[in-house]
Amino acid sequence: MTQTPLVSICIPVYNSGAFIKETLESVLAQSYPSIEVVVVDDGSNDDTVKIIESMKDPRLKFHKNAVNLGVSANWNRSIELAAGEFIKIMGGDDLLDKDCIKHQVEVLQSHHVSLVTSHKYVINSKGKQIVLKKTFSEGLIKGKEAFKLSMVDGSNLLGEPVAGLFRRSDFYKAGEYTSEFMYLIDLDLWYRLLGEGSVYVIAKPLYSFRISRTSLSSVLKGSQIDEFERFKSKLIQTGYISLSGAEKLRAKFNSFVKGIARKIIFMLMA
Repeated sequence: MTQTPLVSICIPVYNSGAFIKETLESVLAQSYPSIEVVVVDDGSNDDTVKIIESMKDPRLKFHKNAVNLGVSANWNRSIELAAGEFIKIMGGDDLLDKDCIKHQVEVLQSHHVSLVTSHKYVINSKGKQIVLKKTFSEGLIKGKEAFKLSMVDGSNLLGEPVAGLFRRSDFYKAGEYTSEFMYLIDLDLWYRLLGEGSVYVIAKPLYSFRISRTSLSSVLKGSQIDEFERFKSKLIQTGYISLSGAEKLRAKFNSFVKGIARKIIFMLMA
């Protein structure tokens, strides 16, 4: 009898042919054995499907949507098709350290937390490491504290979707991905997932987030700076966090500066 994998690594893709092979190789090379890899294609018109179908591994489950669902619906579809108790969702261009799942599973099995995340490397389109980005110190941090620090910092300190490992049951309790904050689809889920709970930070770079011209954040329309302000206002209005006048000014300044810097980095480093 085939044993149900404990961890489902979900990879929703759309025109990811440039990097999907490298991404899948990093995922399939995990030292933790009890995994499945769920790849859902949302109507790619490049060679994404051909590359995925060429990779033969019993842990790989591939599904092609009959119609294009869009970002949030496709992400939800990938989790819907997953069988594991623990979920990681990641882009078709990101990479995992070989011990990423091993370390994150150990935390979820030994701590009562809703999310585990880590430090990261930022890489460019050629896979070159640009910078090591650190988040919080090792250990537990309350969700509300993490979000307050993130808002004042003007950035997502908890990490991109690929950063996190969480329980499938918690995902459905919190509510699925939505299109309310497309640039901050990760932060929006982390906010609902954490609730009154905590996140555990592993002070090691366990994944690589790729900057490229096909990255989701580089192809979405609209202003990430405006969306960050709208998300921050939601957290304040709901009473999830409170900021002093000085903190609000710092938050707005940092969000603006980092938003501009992010656009410049994408143009120069992609």
